Amino acid sequence: MHGDLVAAGRTLLAVPPACRQAHISTLIIRSRAADRYRQRYGKSHRDWGEGSLMSCARYYSQPLEPPLCDPNYAQALRCVLQAAAPDLSSCTANAPLQGRVQFKPSL
Repeated sequence: MHGDLVAAGRTLLAVPPACRQAHISTLIIRSRAADRYRQRYGKSHRDWGEGSLMSCARYYSQPLEPPLCDPNYAQALRCVLQAAAPDLSSCTANAPLQGRVQFKPSL
């Protein structure tokens, strides 16, 4: 999950701040579609990966990860976390680890 959040945050750095919410929504929608594709056909989607947010973000420009104290990066990560928040509420320290977190925020 950490890798998903970082990959999406890095992807958002290449997008103007005013467009980041729309871009993360698109990433989440595409990662869901890729997951359905993988479940149906047993292979990764050609353009959007295997269904994780990280695999979908790989198809976009990603600068190197800046330090967390970078305000632009912090804003990008905030945008990702806000979009993913509905899915994170089901994650607890006592829950078994899962191979993939499904992002299903209300869009």
